[in-house]
Amino acid sequence: MPTQARDPFQEISHNAATSVAARALQQRIAPLEIIQIKKAKKEAVVAKRMFSLIVGAIALVALAPLSVTTSAQEMTCRVPFGFIVNGRTLPAGQYSVANNNGMLIVRGERDGAMVLGIPAGRQNEQSTRASLVFLKTGTRYDLSEIWSPNGDRRILRPSRRQLEERARATGDTPVERIVIPFN
Repeated sequence: MPTQARDPFQEISHNAATSVAARALQQRIAPLEIIQIKKAKKEAVVAKRMFSLIVGAIALVALAPLSVTTSAQEMTCRVPFGFIVNGRTLPAGQYSVANNNGMLIVRGERDGAMVLGIPAGRQNEQSTRASLVFLKTGTRYDLSEIWSPNGDRRILRPSRRQLEERARATGDTPVERIVIPFN
């Protein structure tokens, strides 16, 4: 009988195919077990999300007292004209101003702005009241200072663009200082 030459690559691929099939039969998982594994994975994801939510809630509760100090320094007043603060034009209306470590937050009914206030000293005189100070140039009003009830004065530093616009608008027009007291 003549011997037939065997192809070694064909033999290896045949052996590999049978071993893969054998492993598949040995490791065959019932459809019910697959469903249980998927369910367990979903439950693990939900547990991780719940843990993250709980950690976030704890952090919120821990940081909540910090916001109380901001609201304790909140002041309100009615501004009868539209004005510019930090390059943003705000309409006339009721505004509240809060000081959070030098970051001044001006909030209206529909709009607001944030600006960094530079400490400019303290006034001990009784004549100084908590107020907003505007610089009026023609029809333009720029918020320039905020005085707190305890006599602290914060200057709002205008941007280079605001200074250029005010210089152009000034010309022969005098700059007026408008003071509006807080309620």
